[in-house]
Amino acid sequence: MEQSDNQQPEPNEVIYRSPRHARRQSTGGFPWLWLGIAFLVVLILAAVVYLIRAGLPAQPVVEPTPTPTVQPTPTKRASPTPTPPAKPPTATPKPSPVEAEIKPGIKVRVVGTGIDGLRFRSGPGLNYVTLKIVPDGETFTVLEGPEEADGYRWWRLQDETGAIGWGAENWLQPIGTQ
Repeated sequence: MEQSDNQQPEPNEVIYRSPRHARRQSTGGFPWLWLGIAFLVVLILAAVVYLIRAGLPAQPVVEPTPTPTVQPTPTKRASPTPTPPAKPPTATPKPSPVEAEIKPGIKVRVVGTGIDGLRFRSGPGLNYVTLKIVPDGETFTVLEGPEEADGYRWWRLQDETGAIGWGAENWLQPIGTQ
């Protein structure tokens, strides 16, 4: 006896179903079950995170304070050119009567620097590089000048080795022509 899909089977009757039909019935609710479980896990995790964050004390917001800008104050540098001694040295040579004025073409001698020496510079002024420190008694040939800078008169000089630089007039004494 054949049965339609809407009829109920008799109690002792065995109904044959195809494997395809059986598979559809047994797996019908399976995806919804896993989706429901996944949703519950996410919901529980969100609740745990919320409870943990709610239980922690609120951390104050710390905003950085601006650092004050400090302008460097100009400092007086020690004078690179030696200053004349407080009392004049006793052995300061006098300018020769023949040549009493410094000018290009004459020779000059370093005098009155004491142990400090004369700073032989790369240019006419205190901000130029010191090429070497020259002791009293050293001689130079005046090449050009004078140039006024930093309160001194500067002369371009050449030493006996051929080095060229600038020296302040305060510690130069004319000694004659070349």
